Amino acid sequence: MKTSTYKKNIAEVIIDNNLGWNVVSISNSKVWFKYGLSNNHRVDFFERLVNIIENSKIIPIELKHLLSNVNWHFSIIIQYKDKVIAIVDMVRTIPVYYLDEKVKKISNSPHALVSSNINNLNNINTQAALEISMSGYTIGHKTLYRNLNQITAGECVLIENNKLERIYYYSYSPWKRREGSYSFFKKQLTECIVNTFEELIDDANGRQIAIPLSAGSDSRLVASTLKYLGYKNVVCFAYGRKKNYESTTSQAVAEKLGFRWFHIPLNARSQQMFFLSSEFSEYCRRFDTFASTPFIQDVSVMSILNQNNMISDDAIIVNGNTGDYISGGHIPKSINNHSLSKGNTRYTNNESWLNFLDKNFSLWKVLRTQETDNLIQESFFQLFQDRNLLFPDDIQTLHGKFESMEYLTRQSKYIVNMQRSYELYDYEWSMPLWSKNFLDFWEEIPVEYKLDRKLYKETIIDNNWGEVWENIPLNSGTILPPISNILRNMSKIMFAPFGADAWHSFERNVFQYFLDDTKNSAIVPYHKVLFDRRGQRNWISWWTELYIQSRGLDGISKDFIKKLQKQ
Repeated sequence: MKTSTYKKNIAEVIIDNNLGWNVVSISNSKVWFKYGLSNNHRVDFFERLVNIIENSKIIPIELKHLLSNVNWHFSIIIQYKDKVIAIVDMVRTIPVYYLDEKVKKISNSPHALVSSNINNLNNINTQAALEISMSGYTIGHKTLYRNLNQITAGECVLIENNKLERIYYYSYSPWKRREGSYSFFKKQLTECIVNTFEELIDDANGRQIAIPLSAGSDSRLVASTLKYLGYKNVVCFAYGRKKNYESTTSQAVAEKLGFRWFHIPLNARSQQMFFLSSEFSEYCRRFDTFASTPFIQDVSVMSILNQNNMISDDAIIVNGNTGDYISGGHIPKSINNHSLSKGNTRYTNNESWLNFLDKNFSLWKVLRTQETDNLIQESFFQLFQDRNLLFPDDIQTLHGKFESMEYLTRQSKYIVNMQRSYELYDYEWSMPLWSKNFLDFWEEIPVEYKLDRKLYKETIIDNNWGEVWENIPLNSGTILPPISNILRNMSKIMFAPFGADAWHSFERNVFQYFLDDTKNSAIVPYHKVLFDRRGQRNWISWWTELYIQSRGLDGISKDFIKKLQKQ
C-alpha cells in the first residue's frame, strides 16, 4: 500500500494512492476527492466547500445547507490549517475512516489507520464481529477494530481545535408522507425517472454505458429509459450458468431495445480458480472496509470483461442498484394492507422487528438467540440516538423506521460496495436509482402505494418504454437444469409430511449450492454445505465466515458469542 501523509498540528490526513482519489489545491486548502462519475462542473462545488471551511463561523449549518442538494456520488476530504473535514455522500458510496485519538487521523483506507498487529484479538470490537457474522456488516460507526471508525451515510466529520465533531446532514426518512392521488404519484415518478436519467446522459456525454442486465425490473428500467431518451452508446451483459433464465431474459430485453448484448459464462470450476487467484486476493485486501464482508458477486465478471476488452476503456457501469429496496420491496411483510387497516401499531412493530432480523441478521441460524436479537436492537437504538432520529408512532409511517434502518446498514454498508468491483478495473460508475431525486421522491410516498412495489411496477409497466415490459416476463423461469429440477420437486413431495421448515432446511443443504447461477457458492466445497447443521442461509453465509476467520476469529459455532464476550 502506497500512502501519502499530510499532517497539520494535531490533524493528520493519510491517503492511499491506489484507491483512485484525486487531489487539488483550492485557495489555501488541499482537497482530496473521488466520485463515481467525473464531471468538471463539480469544481464549483469544491470551491464553495472550501469557502465554508476557510471563512465560515457556523460551519455545520452552512455545510448542511450546501450538501443537502448534492445529486451525485462522492467523498471528499479538505485540509485547511489545523481544520480537516471529511464528507461522504447521502448513501456512503465511497467510504472514509477516522481515528479519534490524541492525534486525529482521517483516511480513505482503513489499513492506513490500524497497527501492523492487526489480528490481535485484543483489538477486536466484539459487537462489530457479532454484527458482521449475523448480517455481513456493522451497525453505526463501528468497524472490526476498536477506535477505528467509519463515516456513515449522509455524514461529515469535522476536526477543529483538537475536537472531532460528527455532523449528520442527511438521513433517508421514508415516513414523510405526502398526500396525493395514485395517478398524481405515477406522473411524478415518471418525471423523476426522466429527470434523473437526463442528468446521467448529460454526465455520460456520449461515453459507452454498460449495463449488467438481469431478469428483474431495475436494470431493465435503466436500459429501457436510456432507449426511451435516445441514448445509443449502450451495451448490456449477463453472466452465470449458460442459458439460465436471468441470461435468456436479459438477451430478449437487449435485443428488443436494439442494444448489443453478450453473456459471460461462469461455472463452479472457473469461480473456484478465481477465488484462489492473486487478483481476487488483491481485490479483497484493497477494498476491505473492516465493516462488512467484501462484495464479490460480480468481481470475476468484471475481470473477464476487462481482460477481453468487451467494453470500452472509458465505459460507465450503470446497474439497477437499488430499485427494489427504495420502491418498497423490503418493507417487513408484517406491514401489509391487513395490518394497516387494523391499526395495531405496537403488535405490528414487534412483528416487524422479527421480520427485519429474519431478513437481515440471519446469515447463520445458530447465532439467532434472544440475547443476540437484543444486542442488535440495542445497536440500532444507539444509532437512532446518535442521528437524532425520531420515528412517528403511527401505523401509516411505521414502515419508514425499518426502511431507514436498512438504508443505514445493509444498503449503505454492503450493497453499494458492488461499485468496488468496477473500480478495481478503473471503470467509472453511476447509480441513478440512488440519486437524490429518487431519495426525495420515495421518502414521501404513502405506504399503501409502496407495498409489493405497487406504484413502481405499475408505473414502469404502463409506460412500457422500449416495449420490453408487457411481453417479456419479470423474474420468472426455470431455476435448475431439468434433471435437478425433477429431483428437487420429488424431494419436496417427500418432505411434505415434515413441514415447510424441514423442507427449506433440506433444500438449503442439498440444492441451494446448484441454485446459484453465479456459482459464487463455489467459495466453499459442496460437502461443507451438504453436511452443515448450523443453519446457513446462502453462499454469503460461508463467505462471511471465511472473512471473520481471516481476521483471526473462530468460525461460526454455538460457542462463538461466548468466545467473543471473553475477548
